[in-house]
Amino acid sequence: MEEPMKRKNEFYRMVGFLIYLVIATIDRFVIKIPNLIYIGITFVAIIFVVYGLLNQRVD
Repeated sequence: MEEPMKRKNEFYRMVGFLIYLVIATIDRFVIKIPNLIYIGITFVAIIFVVYGLLNQRVD
């Protein structure tokens, strides 16, 4: 029962990190993203990472 939950938490952390990485790369090299959108997407990525970490603490 614990193993799928642990994998799910790692998935959330990974997704959050990947979202941030992709957006930062696009912003730097491809096209300048407006600040408000950039901040919003970064916030969502941080929420994913924090959610994964908080769930891990509960286990």
